[in-house]
Amino acid sequence: MAYTLRVEEAAQFASSVPILDAMGVRVLEATSGHAVAELPPEPNVNHFGATYAGSLYSLAEMLGGVLALATFDLDGELAGFVPLVKESTIRFRRPALGVVRATASLADAEVARVRSDALATGKELMRIARAKHDLAAAEAVAVRRARIHGFSWAEIGTMLGVSKQAMHKKYGKFA
Repeated sequence: MAYTLRVEEAAQFASSVPILDAMGVRVLEATSGHAVAELPPEPNVNHFGATYAGSLYSLAEMLGGVLALATFDLDGELAGFVPLVKESTIRFRRPALGVVRATASLADAEVARVRSDALATGKELMRIARAKHDLAAAEAVAVRRARIHGFSWAEIGTMLGVSKQAMHKKYGKFA
């Protein structure tokens, strides 16, 4: 199920990143599996008049985020997932001069695979991450209470299977 992202929302997303806003990036299209943006020459050109490689990369990387927002229901079915660009490659054919238009796309089969993988394995990983967070919070409370009741760092460390130095380093400033 694809999420519908209006071009205005995608443009707002791009302009919310200060460097992209300063670069003058404009999102032109944002539909499920497809995104297009433009980069103006100014202020993105070097002393030779060609577009900076970093500006080109920033444009491409931003499109990955717009593509994810336009393609996946991150507020519903995939709530809690944070899509990140896993890999990006740029092959320079010639210096970029003038307005640069970039397009990013995902085939329907790739969209289905990413969604399926996220639902199959991602939710389990999210549960584990949440459990680790809850456990860490519970440990911090228990350590603080143990210190209030007079337990030494060595005693607490022994109960948790770590050294007294590790306990003091982790909690010394809080407990």
